[in-house]
Amino acid sequence: MRALLLLTMAILACAGTNPAQSKATYDDDVRPILEARCIRCHNADRDAGGLALDAFARTMAGGSSGEVVNAGDADGSKLVRVIEHAEGPKMPPGGKLDAGAIATIRRWIEGGALENRSSKAKPKRAENAAFTAITADASAGPAPSWPPLSLEPTVAAKRASPVVALAVNPRAPIAAVASYRQVLLYDTDSLALVGVLPFPEGMPHAITFSRDGRLLVVGGGHDGARGGVAVWSVERGARVLDLWREPDAVLAVDLSADGSHVVVGGPAKTAKLYTTADGQVAHRLRGATDWVTAVRFSPDGSLVAAGDRAGNVFVWETATGAEYLTPDPHRGRISAIDWRPDGKAFATASEDGAVVIWRTRDGARQRRFTAHRGGVTALRWHADGTIATAGRDKRAHAWRVDGRALRRFDGPKDIALSVAITADGDGMLAGDWRGRLHRWTLKNGKVDTVVTAHPEPIGPRIDALERDVAGAAAALRTAIAANATAQRDAREAAVPLAGLRDAREAAVRARRAARTTHDAAEAAWTRANAAIAADPDDLARVRAVHRALGRRYRARCALASAEPAAADAIRRHDDAVLADRSARGAATAASATLRDARARHERATRDLARWQAEQALATATAAHVRTAERHAKASRAEADARGLLDDRRSTAERIADEQITLEARAEAVDEIAPALAHRAARIARLHDQTDAQRKLAETRLTFAEEALRLARAIGGGDGGIESAGDGLPSTLAALAKAGESLGGLTERLATEAREARAAVERLRAILAAARSTKRAGDAVAAASARDARALATRIAALGAEQRSADAAVAEAVLAHERATAALRVAEGALRYADDVLAEARDAVRDARATDAPALVAGR
Repeated sequence: MRALLLLTMAILACAGTNPAQSKATYDDDVRPILEARCIRCHNADRDAGGLALDAFARTMAGGSSGEVVNAGDADGSKLVRVIEHAEGPKMPPGGKLDAGAIATIRRWIEGGALENRSSKAKPKRAENAAFTAITADASAGPAPSWPPLSLEPTVAAKRASPVVALAVNPRAPIAAVASYRQVLLYDTDSLALVGVLPFPEGMPHAITFSRDGRLLVVGGGHDGARGGVAVWSVERGARVLDLWREPDAVLAVDLSADGSHVVVGGPAKTAKLYTTADGQVAHRLRGATDWVTAVRFSPDGSLVAAGDRAGNVFVWETATGAEYLTPDPHRGRISAIDWRPDGKAFATASEDGAVVIWRTRDGARQRRFTAHRGGVTALRWHADGTIATAGRDKRAHAWRVDGRALRRFDGPKDIALSVAITADGDGMLAGDWRGRLHRWTLKNGKVDTVVTAHPEPIGPRIDALERDVAGAAAALRTAIAANATAQRDAREAAVPLAGLRDAREAAVRARRAARTTHDAAEAAWTRANAAIAADPDDLARVRAVHRALGRRYRARCALASAEPAAADAIRRHDDAVLADRSARGAATAASATLRDARARHERATRDLARWQAEQALATATAAHVRTAERHAKASRAEADARGLLDDRRSTAERIADEQITLEARAEAVDEIAPALAHRAARIARLHDQTDAQRKLAETRLTFAEEALRLARAIGGGDGGIESAGDGLPSTLAALAKAGESLGGLTERLATEAREARAAVERLRAILAAARSTKRAGDAVAAASARDARALATRIAALGAEQRSADAAVAEAVLAHERATAALRVAEGALRYADDVLAEARDAVRDARATDAPALVAGR
């Protein structure tokens, strides 16, 4: 029994210490794994990627990409995904951790990410992935609106350009459409042209509005030559930023929510992040292997997503440029990227025909569906969650926020290249390869309007409108004449109608009297026959019967004679009624034609007046722009001339200063020249004295040598001679030493003489340069005087040009005022015509009211 109890206790002890059953902690289980493979790069001193794993607090804080541990959710933790090599960057670099280490880390996170045995598990952080519709921010103020813009197209091409880019203002009913060397602005409700923005840099390949709708961003350029980005202010209608630094055309562009950064993509295989404050490149977002064809900031601007021609998808951090996500690639070119309005997901569209929705937190794929056979060319995510796509199957589609089909739109006769949803969410726009812009109603999928994004110049449009006005006026005149003829016919038909009506009534009364007489005769005949039948011998009754028979006969004759007259009267009355009806129908048709002609004439007149006013405004604007350009050019020329004059003056002053300095140096040279000459003469005298002393010493040496040789030749033993011979070497050494010192002195004197001569030569060269500089300064001063005179002449000419430009502006303003006055006159004429038409209608109504009782009585 005791042994069994001990065995049971041992089993329970082993079960209680099973690692699989105990919770993992950072201190006991995770840190040893990290120390072996990770902490040497991710520590407090060397935090690669901003991530330090050498302490529990730093591990939970995460790195530059955010938190890496989500307590209770191992699959949602970035640390697990990178060590499992499910996403980049794959860690550790030396190779994947073993399965046991990964399982330990997963168990630690699933257990609540405990620091030690005494820690309590943190509750699992749940993320609300439900979509939240974005509503307009009332604090953002009123919706932006464009000022009056020119309707004159920048390029008068023979045919429309493909609509490769399209964007809708998120807060206003305005759509921006790409066209060659220009951006066309259309009203999203009627697709009427409301403005033209010049884009002389080339073809706009990408267009987008800022989140608040106050800025329009356009990227493009000339393929293979030059590209960049232009930003317009919606409220000012003018450019506010230009970034033209790309060696090729920009294919994709977007602006961050706060307007601080612009991201561009193109054939350079690199997405660039510019700061709008100084136009400098903040980060180069690398990783793409082919052309960057799509870029998009997240709604809060913290992330930027991009896709390339090879199908790769990347997400970077805006602040650091560090890579945040690398989802699985598509099998075709990424044609579009857009974020869900709440930022919790983003969608990618590809030429492989698929649209994929990715989760922002971890890059997990939420849904994939085939949107268009042959490839998806465009995708936009509206604020209400509706996804709009266009594709090579010549269709556009609307999808729900979760990717379920909502509606299909047919209509384009060619490939649909761009798509957008109107600001109010009621309509959808799409542009196709043939340059046409389509508008559908989302509720019923019907095509509302189709226009060609290829406006003609104002001149031909005004000519066409003038022709329409002339045609409408002719139709109006014809309708007025037809209406007058119909009214006259009605009046002429009404005159005999009254007589025919009286004849008809008399015939009817005669027929009625004849019928009454006939009926009385018939009754008398009947009574007479009855009396004869009762008493055949009564002669009086027989005569009464004969009289009744006569009356019956005469009544029948009267009835027979009254019937044709009554029938004729009735027939003529009916014909007159039909004629009157025909005349009234003609009058009604003429009135309808008159109304239609009048409406057409009114529309044509209004359009003509509008276009004439627009032309006058465009002319005035162009004149004002040319005047401003001339004024700016004149100002620049004046500034350049003044700068040149200032430079000339400063140059002349500098030359004068140098001339004064050189003259002073020349005077100094002139002053020291005699001293140098005296010094040279002294050096020459010293040199001569040195030569004389050297010659004397040489003579003495020769004499001494000869004396010594003579003494040795005599060979006497006299001691004086010996002593002289003994002292001779010292004498010779002294003489040699004196000769050496004389030679050094000679060399020094020669060196000084050369230096003096060189100094004299340099001073002479300086003096010659000073004289040459003085001559050049005199020439510059003369040229400056000439330039000053030319500048004065130029300033006077610019003043004349400015005055002529001001006069041109005044004329343009006067022309605009005259056009406005003409428009008011045209409106007055339209109101007068409306009054005339109203009077005509009243006359027709009165005629109808007059004829109606007679017509009813006749019937």
